[in-house]
Amino acid sequence: MPVQRKRLLDDLLELIRIPSPSLHEVHVASVIRTKLQEIGLKSEVDDAAQAIGGEQGNIIARLPGNVDSPTLMLNAHMDTVTPCENVNPIVEGDCVRSDGSTILGSDDKAGVCIILELLRVLSEDGVMHGPLEIVFTVAEEIGLLGAQHLDYERLSARVAFVFDGGVPINRVVIAAPSQKNIKVLVHGRAAHAGVAPEKGINAIVLASRAIAKMKLGRIDEETTANIGIVRSGRATNIVPDLVEVQ
Repeated sequence: MPVQRKRLLDDLLELIRIPSPSLHEVHVASVIRTKLQEIGLKSEVDDAAQAIGGEQGNIIARLPGNVDSPTLMLNAHMDTVTPCENVNPIVEGDCVRSDGSTILGSDDKAGVCIILELLRVLSEDGVMHGPLEIVFTVAEEIGLLGAQHLDYERLSARVAFVFDGGVPINRVVIAAPSQKNIKVLVHGRAAHAGVAPEKGINAIVLASRAIAKMKLGRIDEETTANIGIVRSGRATNIVPDLVEVQ
């Protein structure tokens, strides 16, 4: 039996209507585990929730293989960015979009649904395949926290396919950018700029000198750096005593 487009679409519409902001994926996880059970797969939940302060851990399930080949992992994440309450999906031909008042949530519930449909097709058709490990992670949108606290001792796969990306179909991404946010507070000393400026230490000047000495833009083939936010000042007649740089 080929992929059933209606079944795949119905899964997507069901899941994107369930709010699942990072750290609060418990409802959508329950629905996903039920679907795995209906396919015939047992699933378990690791202890990531306790480690990250969330409501839900990562889901791990397995589909035994019917040929002798290395185990593969299939992965997608269950959380979405916000606003994700009261999502109203609109289907227009082959396109599904939100009504504009919220996100759609296809990142990454589309990936979850593709994996579920793949598992159904493999189970229904007896397609030859090696053993599969299915991992649905939590808190991806706030720093890959679920993946970072995944209990890898429970897994044997050394190769994974991650169903999360905005590239055209039939393209494979082998790496993707990530980022580390750094907030720096530069302290000076406040003073009246018109009466006693010499008593002050201008934090903006200090921050400017530091920024001028930084290497920004492209650092090397894989690394960039950028100063994107600078906040300071209360009034033009006060020597600023604090600058926030991000």
